[in-house]
Amino acid sequence: MQFELLSPPQQHAVPYLEAEAPPHIPEGETIEWLLGEVDNSSKSAAKTKTYQELTDEERERTGLVRLSKRTDVIQGDPYGVLSSWTGNVSHQLDSDMTEVLKPIFEDLVSAARLRSAEISRLAAFLSQVPNTDPVTLAEKVADDGDYEVIEDTAESLELCFSLDSKRTRILWAKDLDVDNEKSYDDARRAKSSASRTKQVLTEPVMSITEQQILMARLYLEKRREFPGLVPDRGQKDSEQSDSTSSFEGFSGRGILATLRSVSQEHFWLRLNVEQRQYIRDLAELRQDHPELESVLSVIRANWKPTWNNGRYDTDYFRSYLVDSSASESVWKLVEDDLFIVLDQNRRPVFVNREGLVQSLYGNDVFDKLIRAIDLMTFYRPIPRPETKRHALDRHLLTHRHPELDPGRATIHTLPNAKMGVAHYGCWALKGDWHGRDIYQTKDTRAGRCFDNERCAQLIPRFMRAIFGTASDLVRFLLQPLDPVHYQECRDLFAALPDSAKTATNEQDFCSLFVLGVNAHTQRHRDTGDVKGGLAGLVTLGNYTGGNLCLPQLGLKVPYRPGACALLRGSGLEHLVTDFRGPRFFVVATNHETSKKYAWRAMGRLPPLPKRRRRIRAVIDDDDDEDKEAHGPWMP
Repeated sequence: MQFELLSPPQQHAVPYLEAEAPPHIPEGETIEWLLGEVDNSSKSAAKTKTYQELTDEERERTGLVRLSKRTDVIQGDPYGVLSSWTGNVSHQLDSDMTEVLKPIFEDLVSAARLRSAEISRLAAFLSQVPNTDPVTLAEKVADDGDYEVIEDTAESLELCFSLDSKRTRILWAKDLDVDNEKSYDDARRAKSSASRTKQVLTEPVMSITEQQILMARLYLEKRREFPGLVPDRGQKDSEQSDSTSSFEGFSGRGILATLRSVSQEHFWLRLNVEQRQYIRDLAELRQDHPELESVLSVIRANWKPTWNNGRYDTDYFRSYLVDSSASESVWKLVEDDLFIVLDQNRRPVFVNREGLVQSLYGNDVFDKLIRAIDLMTFYRPIPRPETKRHALDRHLLTHRHPELDPGRATIHTLPNAKMGVAHYGCWALKGDWHGRDIYQTKDTRAGRCFDNERCAQLIPRFMRAIFGTASDLVRFLLQPLDPVHYQECRDLFAALPDSAKTATNEQDFCSLFVLGVNAHTQRHRDTGDVKGGLAGLVTLGNYTGGNLCLPQLGLKVPYRPGACALLRGSGLEHLVTDFRGPRFFVVATNHETSKKYAWRAMGRLPPLPKRRRRIRAVIDDDDDEDKEAHGPWMP
């Protein structure tokens, strides 16, 4: 599979240039206005030019910032700051942003569902799904009583029909059981999909020797990017010893780990089949490589035991290549407006309703949701994705989506060059899988803001506007399709400590929300989510592509802007294919640690024994992102 460099997308994000802004966009949301005020907070800040003060040549310059490097002065953007850990330029000290955001938030909070006969009939239909045979239901609700049975076997029943002219599909997978997550892999569809997926790439995984040789070759070509891996010949022995035994963080990770990741990326995504075979031939010869030996000796001496090609040593770039191919040739695209997958007891496994945002709230609310998220991420910093399953970010920014790299952006494209994931709500700190104590996440506490007071005032408004609307959309599907699980979620939220709760509306049932901005994710399960539970997700933006794939079902859905889905993410693998144009998503869920805490509070689990006091002091390092980030959801 070839990975050509994509041209920048044609779809617009906000903020707009004044000349390109649609009539409904206020002047206060245009780039000229947002970047046009002088920052008089200090003498040095006041010297930063506004957007209008730049020459035409200056407006076309790139390289204004660089990811992973803090930048406080951006000519043309007086309030702009890029922090080392963020995936966007934020404007936290611009007090005028609150006046831009508040009206949008207020409109969203006060927005009411559209009342139509079509929505009423859809709600009535959903409530009948769990307790009605699919054929009987189709006969009852289908337009003109017309339906089509696609498959009827011992393992599954699949049928299609129209409901108020909306194409509807039900797949009753009788070999699935939501109470037994192993059934997702054991089902006939899963085995067939896995077998066909294996055929799209028959090449073996990279052996350890192949990795080491390619790492050495790449190091010699790019040694400036990996300082300190191999000492200069002029260094003393003591200096050599220190430099070869210690690999201080490179982009937040060890130099050797980064070099290994770069080599895997290069092998699978930059080399063709013949070039990969050449590397394998070098490894097979098992002879000395004089030009590589000094580097190879360091690599071998510092090779981690966990890099053993085993179950927990995933080559994410090979997986990306396989899944990209499978999404094109193996997994079936289901383009129906409503798609419901049920288990043997007619409990929902997966649900997708295209355009639910527009159907329930209308195009005006759909537009305001996009503007609110985009402008909030213009104001607040968003963390770059940092967990293992985001290993592809470097490749995507470099070779697939240069328009999302702030370092390649001009001053007027910089506001939209962003990629990140933020978590709002509560969970336990990393390592506390029993949920002894539950805390609000750092994003919720405004712990990442320079001006905490102003951020802390805006965050509750933002959560009510965005997450309140998203949870209402998810509730529309979840409450009728799985009323038992919905009530369990309500009870879970009620049992959490008040200090950890974050209110979004009057019927809260989700204690954790994930906000994604142009984030790409490989195949994964959400191991942090409530085991066996349903997570809801809403996708927004102005993008094309981005199919939501379910490998174990051998299916994918379009997942277009405005879609809302339910997914048993802790057991069902899923991924989103590449997309072009700005894409945001919101996930509404509950963390497994929050459930355990709540169940103990409700008496459904026994109290935990008291912990033994440790003699060794425990350092309070809550500021370390890794201590908090469980990464529960990334659709």
